Amino acid sequence: MSKRKNADGEGSFYKRPNGDFEAKLLIGTTADGKPRYKAFRGKTQGEVQARFLEAKIQIHQGTFSEPNNIMFGEHLYSAYLLELHSGLRRGELLGIRWKDIDLEENTIRVCQQLCKVGNDHVISGLKTESSKRLIAIPL
Repeated sequence: MSKRKNADGEGSFYKRPNGDFEAKLLIGTTADGKPRYKAFRGKTQGEVQARFLEAKIQIHQGTFSEPNNIMFGEHLYSAYLLELHSGLRRGELLGIRWKDIDLEENTIRVCQQLCKVGNDHVISGLKTESSKRLIAIPL
């Protein structure tokens, strides 16, 4: 008898020994074919089930992402270099838009930042007017 493979979006619910609830959702496979799971924990079964179902819908719509799992890789190399060599704060770096970059003059206009407010990330103005500045793109 062959093993049954789970489809993306399948998972399990259970009560942990400490009384909390946990659900594990199959979100895909790694490059070597091993299953990847996302765990959701909460105090009530309803709380965990709501988060589980929301993620399951996002997986089927192709919009699911794991915001807390940022991996260092080639796609972030330029951002890391810019952060290290420019003196930008991380929030300022994440607030840069394409319209803030002038490739002809090799400058970046710093005028907003990304901030964490509770569980959300929002774009906001800088703390002070003097934080607004024009920096040279390190070459």
